[in-house]
Amino acid sequence: MSTNDVLSQYRDTVFDARQYASDAFQQKPDGAYVYDEAHRGFIVDAAILKFFIAWETFLESIFKCFLLGERTIEGTLVSSCVNARNEQHAGKLLIGTSKYFDWANPEYVCTLSKLFLNENNPIDSSLRSIYSDLYDLRTIRNAAAHMVETTRKPLESLAQRKTGRMQVGIKPYSFVLMTESGNRTYWDYYQQILDIAAENIAKGVVV
Repeated sequence: MSTNDVLSQYRDTVFDARQYASDAFQQKPDGAYVYDEAHRGFIVDAAILKFFIAWETFLESIFKCFLLGERTIEGTLVSSCVNARNEQHAGKLLIGTSKYFDWANPEYVCTLSKLFLNENNPIDSSLRSIYSDLYDLRTIRNAAAHMVETTRKPLESLAQRKTGRMQVGIKPYSFVLMTESGNRTYWDYYQQILDIAAENIAKGVVV
């Protein structure tokens, strides 16, 4: 798969996730929602997970491209310290001796990029530029996947930090659909910064 294909696949999946979230708010002819609030929340939370998984998949796929010597969208090469034999081998290199790699942890991803690529590489550069946002997204993802005390408290703290108000009991779907400036929702904000980062990585840009 080329770097352009990886970026396109990521954007298509994000588009689908947004469409699912939008479908949750379908209305009947009388203006009433088709789904009740519990169902709407469930659908949006599922869409949040799909969005985040798309990002993790993008990171893994673009990493494999670089280890296989695939050129960036701009036609340049991202120098790698290893030469993977094929995509399967590249995946094994990224996992190492573990059962899986935590692509949701930006620190791990940045460290991995410096091990396999040049110190100054597009993955590390792009992720460092949105470092705190990536951890915020991880907080939202964790709460959407499993709302318990250990995930609820960080989400409430995040929502309070962003809005400047106490947000006791806030749900992931409620937070991402809140507006943070003008008519832009937090989902819009996170989608925008990840799209820019993904494009810069696929192009081999070091910001």
